[in-house]
Amino acid sequence: MLCEVRPASADGQCLPGAMPVQQWHTVATGSSRPDAAAMAQKILIVDDSSVIRLQYRLVLEQAGYEVVEAWDAPQAAAHLKRQEIAFLLCDLNIPGKNGLTLIEAMRKVPKLASIPAVIFTAEYSAELVERAKQAGVTSWLLKPCKADTLLELITKHVGPPAEGYD
Repeated sequence: MLCEVRPASADGQCLPGAMPVQQWHTVATGSSRPDAAAMAQKILIVDDSSVIRLQYRLVLEQAGYEVVEAWDAPQAAAHLKRQEIAFLLCDLNIPGKNGLTLIEAMRKVPKLASIPAVIFTAEYSAELVERAKQAGVTSWLLKPCKADTLLELITKHVGPPAEGYD
């Protein structure tokens, strides 16, 4: 299910180094993956910007999640095939194909079909959101987002980080 995205006026914790002009928050609806707690809490971040990947990695690792990164669609597909990914956080515009196309392809593979997949982007339009629904996107998250918003969304879908994470 897609999240409803609304501008937020309240101050909140931003990702390290982020200087947002306008804050956003997401109202998530329902978990798409009740068995996710049994999986490793490994998050795949796909973005062609190394700065963005680093910002999200720092937040997620500090919270206790394991993080793997990809800068383009072929690299993301390789991670999805080789590793047990619990959650996909993917930019809309990535080299190789866009994030929606990557998620569409992922939904066709039974082993990957139930992985929560979130598009995070600075773009928003009703047409894009409708296309995302058709592609099987779990949620739509606008950049920049507050760290607590991101963590809340991930926790809602995969649970808290696994205990004993190093």
